[in-house]
Amino acid sequence: MDCQRRGARTRSAVLILAVLVTVAGCASSRPPRPSAPHSAGGPEVAAAGSVIATDASSLQWTWDLTRAEQTLTAQCMHSNGFAYTVPDVGPEPSAQTITATSLGSGYPATYGVTPESVSNRDPSDPGATLPSYAEALEGSPADSGTLPLPGGGHVDYQTGGCVGQARSTLFGNVRDYVASAYIPQVVRSQFGQYLTTYQPYVTALKGWQACMKAGGWDYANPQAAIAALQASVLHGTSATDLATHETAIADADTACDGRSHLRASTEQALTLFLGSLPTQTVDELRAVAASRVAAGRAAERAMAGT
Repeated sequence: MDCQRRGARTRSAVLILAVLVTVAGCASSRPPRPSAPHSAGGPEVAAAGSVIATDASSLQWTWDLTRAEQTLTAQCMHSNGFAYTVPDVGPEPSAQTITATSLGSGYPATYGVTPESVSNRDPSDPGATLPSYAEALEGSPADSGTLPLPGGGHVDYQTGGCVGQARSTLFGNVRDYVASAYIPQVVRSQFGQYLTTYQPYVTALKGWQACMKAGGWDYANPQAAIAALQASVLHGTSATDLATHETAIADADTACDGRSHLRASTEQALTLFLGSLPTQTVDELRAVAASRVAAGRAAERAMAGT
């Protein structure tokens, strides 16, 4: 099934990968069969796993990249004579931030959900609806590429305009940006299916659910808790109420994880899953990991001059 990436005019986060969402229609219906298994826990598997699991450091990386991409895009648009307001990307992630796959450190625990991290508004700058603005921002539709995805399917993307220039500055080329954004998502979706077959995880999840429900929180898993908080923002929950609610849920999640060992079983499952992947997929994930390191350094350089 084809998966197309159209337009870049919404001021969304630089990469979708940090929020654990799935590219609809791009993932295969079942985890791939291994063609050349890797030894579980090997260095190549560890590198691949670093772009599947999320933690406070990966959220920090995404925050840094988002700011850098938007800043570079704004500089380019201004040089072309257009207004472009850099959006508020919200507060910097803290060490206390926990994710669906990793606990943070320190207190109070938080998921890092803020109104700014959830809201996604179209540009309201003068001229933003003009065709010339769109061309300056995104380039010509003819400037495009296609990236094959694991399990079949592909993503089409545009390479031109100020967005393409910003992404090329950070990643070296737009293709590596798109690979970093989409390949982990597809594999993460496959991993989610794999988890349902890994009995230690299934047992741990049931324990986590029972613990959370005893405390008054009825969620299918940690990601469902995060999604519910994000949805509450879209339904108008105030920042104060959001923070109070979020801290209470995150504290309960942390306590229940300690009792159920949910995230530890998830980590074990990820190691086994990655060890079963085809060599090509593991190599693609390792390439993404390397490109993210380079992009992080480029983001530091880009922001140093601002």
